[in-house]
Amino acid sequence: MYLKENHPHVGSDGQVYLPYLHDWRPSSHSLIELVVAMSSVFSADPPVFTRVQPRSSPPPPYSTTYTSSINRNSGTSQSERDAIAQVQEHIILEESRKEAECQQRVRDEEAQRKSQAEWDSQNHASTKEKVRRKLVAHLQEHSSISQKEIQTGMMDQKKLKLSQERVVKHLASLTDQENELEEYHKRVDEALSDIENLVMEAQERKQTVDASIMSNIDDMVIPMSAIDEQMLELSTKQATYTDVLYFLSNALHNHSIDLATLLKQVRKYARLQFLARAHLIKISQARAASQNGEHYK
Repeated sequence: MYLKENHPHVGSDGQVYLPYLHDWRPSSHSLIELVVAMSSVFSADPPVFTRVQPRSSPPPPYSTTYTSSINRNSGTSQSERDAIAQVQEHIILEESRKEAECQQRVRDEEAQRKSQAEWDSQNHASTKEKVRRKLVAHLQEHSSISQKEIQTGMMDQKKLKLSQERVVKHLASLTDQENELEEYHKRVDEALSDIENLVMEAQERKQTVDASIMSNIDDMVIPMSAIDEQMLELSTKQATYTDVLYFLSNALHNHSIDLATLLKQVRKYARLQFLARAHLIKISQARAASQNGEHYK
């Protein structure tokens, strides 16, 4: 076997050059695909060949030459001619044997070449079939994996579509709720505005009534005794402390005072209110005891 000179894919040193090998990537190429590529390229243009040794032309028969020499030497004796004839017959037989051996060797070489060609063809077909089976198995496995991935992707796409529809519905619901809340907010603002107007009117009326009452407050209540006067004063203080606590709470609500000031003032006026109320209760109990003829301690 000899390498073909100037082969496009095989160098003089036996190195194989293919685009598939040049672009080799471990992640995307495999030996199976390489064998298929080499089989396809070398089937179209084999890189090796055999040479048949040419048969050399046999030398001219010795007998003819020798016969001509005998004819020229016709004066030879009979015994010499018989010996020469025997030698010539032996030479002819030897040449026939060599010719038969040469032909047999040629036939053997031809049979060997045919056998080698058949074996190469069978081996090539067997290798090609093995490669085809492995390639088919690899493609089937890859196809199965791809189908599973496609099915998984389709299921994920359906889930995403359902989630998107739910999100859209939820957003629409939130938009409706936002509109309803804005409408309620407007109604509440209108109601608060009406309430503030009513409160302002009530305060104006109260101020008018309080002014009229304050002008005649001393004439409205006249204590009959010192105890009654003391009880009236304590009741007035208690009501005043209650009003003070109320207005302090409103001041905190309107951010007019801070919480620390409120607590300080509440403690102060609550203590005063408690003392006024306790004094008032004590006077009431003493007055009830004096009316019943008992001595109050």
